[in-house]
Amino acid sequence: MKNIAGKVIILVLTVIFIILLLISYFLSYLITEIGGVIVLLVMLYTLTSFLTNLLVFPGSYKFWLRMVESNFSRELSTQSMMKLTNLIAYLQCLKNPSYGHNFTETTIRLFQKLISTLINNFTELESQNIITDEQKELLYSLQILKINLKCADVNNFEGVEISVWELIENPENDVFIGKADEIDKCILACENVIRIIGQRANRGILRGGFLLGTDNYMRVDLLRRFKCEQFWVNGADGIKLDCVWISGFGATEISPVIVFCNPNAAYYEFAYFQTDWIELYVSAGVNLVMWNYRGYGRSAGKPNLKLMKIDGENLIDYLRNQKKCKFIGVHGESLGGTIASHLGTASKLDFLFADRTFASLSNTAKYKYGKLAAFVFRIVGPQDSNSVKDFIKVECPKLMSCDCNDIMINNLGSLKAGVASEYYKQLRTDEFVISDKQITNVTKAMEKIQQIANYKAYIMKKDKKKIRRGYLECANLVENLLLNLEDIIDKIDAGGEKFIDLFVNPSEYRLTVWLYVLGIWGSTPEIYSSDHNNNFQSAFEKLSRAADDMKIMLDEFNQSSNQDVIKCIENVNIVKEFLEKIRDWVSGIRPNEGITGKLLPLNCGHNGPFSSLERYLYEQFLQSAGLI
Repeated sequence: MKNIAGKVIILVLTVIFIILLLISYFLSYLITEIGGVIVLLVMLYTLTSFLTNLLVFPGSYKFWLRMVESNFSRELSTQSMMKLTNLIAYLQCLKNPSYGHNFTETTIRLFQKLISTLINNFTELESQNIITDEQKELLYSLQILKINLKCADVNNFEGVEISVWELIENPENDVFIGKADEIDKCILACENVIRIIGQRANRGILRGGFLLGTDNYMRVDLLRRFKCEQFWVNGADGIKLDCVWISGFGATEISPVIVFCNPNAAYYEFAYFQTDWIELYVSAGVNLVMWNYRGYGRSAGKPNLKLMKIDGENLIDYLRNQKKCKFIGVHGESLGGTIASHLGTASKLDFLFADRTFASLSNTAKYKYGKLAAFVFRIVGPQDSNSVKDFIKVECPKLMSCDCNDIMINNLGSLKAGVASEYYKQLRTDEFVISDKQITNVTKAMEKIQQIANYKAYIMKKDKKKIRRGYLECANLVENLLLNLEDIIDKIDAGGEKFIDLFVNPSEYRLTVWLYVLGIWGSTPEIYSSDHNNNFQSAFEKLSRAADDMKIMLDEFNQSSNQDVIKCIENVNIVKEFLEKIRDWVSGIRPNEGITGKLLPLNCGHNGPFSSLERYLYEQFLQSAGLI
């Protein structure tokens, strides 16, 4: 799918380029050839500038918001119609108990909750005068349904009489029977609601007119779910920023507050359904402030990274001066990470979490699309960022997270790689004792091992059968050697990135960054812990175990006279000596955590929810930082 999408994008861009070329060609007859070339360059510049802005700030474009609304409308409509269809089946059972049903009490309560939620949300939209005519029609039909459910009475065999509305609000195990004509009215009203929702459930981006899932609807829904306060803050140039305060359970205004900085394609109105962060912070008793960047949602202005950072400073000032907040932290995800890192130092905050973010925008382009993309970005793209310097300057408890297999931000373009490189290249040059020559030699050895192994067949094949001991019993000695090499080094990692992954297209720079990360954050402990020292103990143990096992393996394989095995052993021995070297280096280093912060390795992708273990580790860090 990824390759198909890439080919489609290339095809579209090629067609656009040809069209622009033809336009400039025909214009050249009117304004000379030089004029045609100038027009072509201007059009290319404008198009490229638009595309880079679209990639960096997609949420600022109305069609993106419309696309999000369309997706939410489709999903919420489908869920609503499914529950209402189940309600009809339940009503049929009340009319004729012989039908029977297997709905649990929880499921039955959801019927009442759905109808009440929809009515309350649309009523609030109506009170704010932002309800559409189509939504008014749905609200009216829902009110009719509720009235019919309240007017329809049912009785059990003991003669107890209650309304259907009361029954679905507090289900009972007894069998209840209602009058057929009253139940039929309820069914008819329910079918009408389903019809109205279904008519607009799958409307496309261009048609619009959604009933559910609009930004206004989702905002009202969010404000009704929690104890919230919507407020406005003045931005850098006087524009208004749309913000919301979500109170933590049991929290007061003087309790710790986290300011959440969205990813580049997100809006706070949809955050409850898109992330787990609201639930995590609110349930922990932490107040949460969310806001839409300039140009996003109802926030005025046009997206500009420099001004977004100043907007964030204004928001922090508002919380301190108007809300009297004493303990303020910031959590920024993706693009929000660079804004959060800036706020951490500029606003002297008490906590920083830079979540799956990048070192700079140009670096992101470079390591995802190539050097040419980075060059083009610097020329026509929006202002670049430098999250590394901001993160390093932050003096409060700080944490960054990174998924080495992030498909949006290449590992080499991540904030993790940027901070690690800055630390050893600029701040602690004397602490890195691995020479360039050693890195070059082991990189060449890894390349040769990869070639011998035929990567796809041996080193990284997922469904292979591992052979652990009895090395010389296998008919293919080279295969046996390589399989056991993988088995030995498979658990060595630096900040969550496995050493064995470096064998895939090895490069000196990639290996160097891996070493930098190892020297700052160590390896992931087999028994996870938030103790920084455990990471280095884990790294030392993994490297020691690997070096010892490789020595045993090589001693046994050295008995072979097979020339292919001998050539392979030479390169494997270089890798072994390299691991011994970095083992000795790791045993004596202790980096300055005040500069580098802590690292949380992830396996959830660029915007996926944390696993239970990842969430636990993050909560441990929140606890150590004094937030919970």
